[in-house]
Amino acid sequence: MTIEYKDSKRISLLEADRTLRQGFDGGTASQNSAGSGGGGSGSAGGNVATGTNNGGSGGNGTANDILTGSSYTYAGGGGGGLWSNGGGSTGTGGSGGGGAGGASGGAVGANATGYGSGGGGGSEPQYYAGGNGSSGIVILRFTKVTPDQFTQVGGAETTVGSDTVITYTATSGTRTFTPSASFDVRYLIVAGGGGGGAGFNGYVGGGGGGAGGYLAGTSLGVTAQAYTIVVGAKGAGQAGSSTAGGSGTNGGNSSFSGYSHTAIGGGGGSQGSNGATALANNGGSGGGENSYVGVNGKGTSTDLTPTNVQDNSILVEKDTGNRYWFDLGVEPKGTSGSGGNWAEVSFNNSTIVNNESASGNVVTRTSGSGWNSYIRSNEYISPSTGGGEIYFTQSANTNISVGLEKSPFNPAPSATYTGKDYSFHTTSSSNNMYEHTSDYAGTAWASATNEYRITMDSAGLVKYYWRSGSSGAWTLERTSTVTASGDYYFTVSHSGTAGAITSYIKGTPATWTMEPTLESDFSSSTGWSQQGTEIAINTGTGKLDWIGLRSSTNTGISYDFGAGRISTSKWRLQFDLYIQNFSGTSYTQRLGWMLSTKGSADNSDQLRDFIGGRVTYRGQDPTNYQQFNTIDDQGSTDTWADNVPYQPAQGTDNGVTPVAGTTYNIVLTRDSPTAYTMTISSGGTLLDTLNYTSYAGTSDLRYLLIQRYGDAANAGSSFNGTIDNLKFYNGVTTIN
Repeated sequence: MTIEYKDSKRISLLEADRTLRQGFDGGTASQNSAGSGGGGSGSAGGNVATGTNNGGSGGNGTANDILTGSSYTYAGGGGGGLWSNGGGSTGTGGSGGGGAGGASGGAVGANATGYGSGGGGGSEPQYYAGGNGSSGIVILRFTKVTPDQFTQVGGAETTVGSDTVITYTATSGTRTFTPSASFDVRYLIVAGGGGGGAGFNGYVGGGGGGAGGYLAGTSLGVTAQAYTIVVGAKGAGQAGSSTAGGSGTNGGNSSFSGYSHTAIGGGGGSQGSNGATALANNGGSGGGENSYVGVNGKGTSTDLTPTNVQDNSILVEKDTGNRYWFDLGVEPKGTSGSGGNWAEVSFNNSTIVNNESASGNVVTRTSGSGWNSYIRSNEYISPSTGGGEIYFTQSANTNISVGLEKSPFNPAPSATYTGKDYSFHTTSSSNNMYEHTSDYAGTAWASATNEYRITMDSAGLVKYYWRSGSSGAWTLERTSTVTASGDYYFTVSHSGTAGAITSYIKGTPATWTMEPTLESDFSSSTGWSQQGTEIAINTGTGKLDWIGLRSSTNTGISYDFGAGRISTSKWRLQFDLYIQNFSGTSYTQRLGWMLSTKGSADNSDQLRDFIGGRVTYRGQDPTNYQQFNTIDDQGSTDTWADNVPYQPAQGTDNGVTPVAGTTYNIVLTRDSPTAYTMTISSGGTLLDTLNYTSYAGTSDLRYLLIQRYGDAANAGSSFNGTIDNLKFYNGVTTIN
């Protein structure tokens, strides 16, 4: 990912954020010249231009300070080998330790140094070998805790400031990392670099080896389990023979089993060739091309665009588990991609008719006068794919026509301001909208500071909006009477030279669904911390079994999200609560669920901040009752069992009395810093809604805690059941 965000940060999902790139392609080469450079983790390998004999340089690596706090560069590409008979200079290795290509007079390619870099291509004459790549590396860094909350095998452990750093290299054997608690790690995973290709006598130099795949991030969540680490070996540079050169071998893959992607070994550089096609290998970064009849190797990139996204939802980054807030927004903010899924309009010169000029998303009239200019966007919107929007501003209050038109567009100069399907026509003295051939006068909204939008929905309904300045309210000026169908392009025309148009377009909003921050089917206890045995995960049934009767101690189970992760204003917890029994003459017994500052390892009577709910049973006469309650700390740090104003008077049922043998769907939402709601449903029917005001100081919630509290149990009493289908959404209160 090009950028990383913490929980619930608002972002626009741009194209760059949808791609996980491990490395770049190797360079290309022309016939009868030197070999090209292998791709690096930071840039593509250098090409060999037609008519030159210089070896292509290796692509640059990527700097990272994870090891010591000082920047170190990893995974550079190898340089291309020289074609000595033609003179020229050898290809240099890319930053990060890429090996240089073989030099003039015949020489082997240099071996890579550092970690994950590609070897240099061999030169000719003779069959000079390519250099070896360098092996990969895996580094984990996290906040040091005393005593240590982990064990590791095969790594070198150091301390940098307040952090523990564990380095795994190819020289170690078995490599494992086993946390005893849940926490976040910073990580670097680099695969082995590819070997350089051999030169071939009398023809060409070999291509440089590609760098190993590069993966890095700051917040990979680990839990109490054993993780396996694999460090990729170096790829071998190959020697040639009297019949052909030899292609370098790929580097080995590197991986950390807690991470969803594997760093791919770098591609070997292409062999020199006497005319037979020679392919450079694909890899984390691609190997360099042979300069006779070769094909360059391709680097690895993965499309991370979620397949299930929705407006105003939390997205999960599949490779790291990071959660993102996705907000399509309702207004553009004036920069590319901001304010939602807006993008700059792009223009092709072939769509220009006379006197228009396009630079990025800005269109300017260059000369002339009258309606003899015209330009059309490359992008389009269509009702068939959900519709979309266009947005524009103008630098001067001039005579312009901006809007939507079908393809093929109408270039007739005399009709360009009236011929658009849907458009604004603004001048210093008049304000009009055009819909096919019909003219509709607008109110007095023409100004150089105004902003304009035209929207189209999936039913083909088109609406025209304008507003004064960038912060005013949008005014709906017109709703179309002609239904749109087909593809519509953004079009601009001027009458006169003044007035640059700045434009953005928004295609079909993504139709994603929300993914929970935590979803547990209780098939595993991973990530959960348990105290006692009365509330425990049953992996056989895939449910959480609970007994609400207290025997001697408070018991419970908790999930640690980590410090500072839970939103202070919006979240949603939902689960199915089955109550098997209310029976016997027990004293007051309670099962509670909450977001809390304390986990199950802390006694439930300890002071804490929390927001939650509970179900209560009292079988003792004369105040027999069953009831649901909401609970929180109400302005002070309390134990969750305290009788403070967060609950109704003892013995009331809030409008619904829980019944044994019934499954209830519980939804608890934090609606704002000072309000929360709990709904209780059964069989798809809403039974009760409990709205309460919480203390504004309730913050730093970290644990999902399910805990029991009660008086001493009475013989023959039963209060038990199960919890199932548990989901927690951070940053939102509603889902679709």
